[in-house]
Amino acid sequence: MAISTAIAALVALSCALEGYVYGVGRIYRFERLIVGIGAIGLMVPDRYFELAGVAVLLLGLAIAWQRGKSVLANQ
Repeated sequence: MAISTAIAALVALSCALEGYVYGVGRIYRFERLIVGIGAIGLMVPDRYFELAGVAVLLLGLAIAWQRGKSVLANQ
């Protein structure tokens, strides 16, 4: 469990730093901030922080995905 959480945290942190999520595209600063906070929450070795990190990470990715979907629909 710890290895998979660490891998997810590193991938999320790299997405936050790069500003790009595969399958979504570019993410903006607000979305990067949310994904970064979720990644840091995944790195804390406490079950509740990990669950909160997953929730925040999924929230940030959902916002980015929804924005990307609406931008494609307007083109």
